[in-house]
This record gives sequence, structure tokens and C-alpha cells, in this order.
Amino acid sequence: MGLIIILLLLISFSRIFFVNNFKGSEEGIKIRINQGDNLEEVISALNEAGILENTLTFKIAVKLSNKDESILPGKYIFKKPLNNSQIIQILTDPTFVQMINFRIPEGITIKKLSNMVESKLGISSKEFIIACSDTTLINELGLRGKVKTLEGFLFPDTYRISLNISSRDLIKLLVDNFKNKLNTSLETRPILNEPEKLLDIVTMASIIEAETYIKDEMPTIAGVYYNRIKKHMRLEADPTVQYSLPDGPKSRLLYEDLKIDSPYNTYRNFGLPPGPINSPGMDAIIAAVNPQKHDFLFFVTSGDGGHTFSENYEKHLEAVKQYRKKINQN
Repeated sequence: MGLIIILLLLISFSRIFFVNNFKGSEEGIKIRINQGDNLEEVISALNEAGILENTLTFKIAVKLSNKDESILPGKYIFKKPLNNSQIIQILTDPTFVQMINFRIPEGITIKKLSNMVESKLGISSKEFIIACSDTTLINELGLRGKVKTLEGFLFPDTYRISLNISSRDLIKLLVDNFKNKLNTSLETRPILNEPEKLLDIVTMASIIEAETYIKDEMPTIAGVYYNRIKKHMRLEADPTVQYSLPDGPKSRLLYEDLKIDSPYNTYRNFGLPPGPINSPGMDAIIAAVNPQKHDFLFFVTSGDGGHTFSENYEKHLEAVKQYRKKINQN
């Protein structure tokens, strides 16, 4: 009798772990397990995708394996037939999680990046935004001084990222890349050890990044803003107003927008804003470190993608007039 019971238990154990619970798919079935999903949510995702023939045996197998807390978030592809033991191994082994190329463009804000992070990596946008202002994390990353948020320090680049990465690990990856990039350039390496100067440089670079995508113009624009600071003139940088708007950037700023009460509004406040307004690339950062020496104090779009620079307000008004004339002709 005891032998029969043992045999029945072995058969049951075998059925739970080693009988195929997924028939396989030539095309492959893709599923995403989100961060924070519990076992029931994981089983539901697998079942809805058509991967589990028997949800009960899978649940028992996970419980008996004590793996219900070990399932990793990420994106998975199921192709070949699998038993419960193999499915559990896939969901708990980081080598099975898909990797993706994740491109962060120059000039992106934390808010926009948080939406990308949620849609492509499955990380909550709210969680990501909160982590970017976490004082403990900022200190851990070595960004001392007046840095209150990681705006500007999440370096724009193309990353190879695992789809089970956490928000904190992602942030560390981006900030470490920021520091590595600056450390490899003789022009930017010294500012890494000067927290106050680093914040000012990245803040200026973010404004430059927002003003132009033309590399050769960046040092000229940097020179304009440094000249205005030296003369105790407000920067009057439109991108800082756009950043201040509670409903996000507009296609065209109105006069009323320039009056918005925000420390980032450089039409109302002197000097640099309290921090960066986006994530600048290396070209903009280098321009902020090495601005062009000139006497320009103003610039306006020329209508062909570039800008027209002027030494005084009268010449600037003429440049504005020429720009409007060109627009009206088109």
C-alpha cells in the first residue's frame, strides 16, 4: 500500500513538472511580465496568451518550487513545447529575458523619457519620475551640491537594456554613462570634480540643446548667453519658458507665457535657471564649457534651420524683420 502511494505521488509530481503545458508555436508567442506582477497576474498573462494549457498545475509547480517571488519582469518569447519546470526556469532566469536597443534622444526631458520608459520597458512613469528626484539615489550617484533632480544627467545615447531592469538600475546606467562620457573628454573631465560648476554647465548645455540641433552653432549660442550674463542681462531663452509651462511646450509662445511665475523663466529671472531643462548631448556640453568668443547678444531663427546673430538690439530687430518677411513670402 505504501509503495502504491509513493508511485501515485511520483506520477503526480511528474505530471505537475514534466508533462508539456505549452504545445509550442512556430511564430512564437510574446508576453510581457510587468514589475510588481504577482503570481496570479503572471498566470493570467500566460493563460491569455495561450501558453498554459493547465493553469492549476503551473501554479502548483511554482509553489512547490518556491519560485513565486522569483519571477522576473520583462518580455519573453515562447516557441518550442515546454513543461512547467521549463516555463518556470525561463521566467526566473535573467538570461532568458529579452534585450532591446533603447535610444534616448538629445534634448529629452524626464517627463517625456518617463513615458518612453513605461511604454518600452514596462517601468511605471510615475515610479521613474519619483526616483529621479530621490535625494538618497542622487547622493549615491555622486551628484552633490545643488542637484535636486536628475534632469540633465540621464545621458542621451543608445543603450542595450534588459527588459527586467528596475527604474533605479536604469537611472544608474544612464548617469554612469553621463559621467563616463564626460570623463573621456579632456574638455569636460575637470568639471566632474566641481559639483557647482557641473550643474551650471549642464544647465547651460540643456538650453543650448533646446535652441539648436546644428553642432557648429552651439558654441556661438553659448557665447551669446555668457555675454548676456556678464552684462547682467536676462537670458530670455524661450526653451526655459516652454519648460515652465504647466501643460507642456507650445508650438508658439504667447506674450502672456513670458510672464509665467517660475524660477525657470529666464524672461523674469536673472542668470541660469535652477537646473537643466533637458538631457543635453556632448556637443552642447562641450559648447557650454568652451563658448565662442564674440560680441553677439541676440539671435533669431533665420528661417532655414539656422540663426542670425546680432551685437545690438537694433540689428536684432532688423534680423527679426527679415525672418518675418521670409515667412510671409512662403
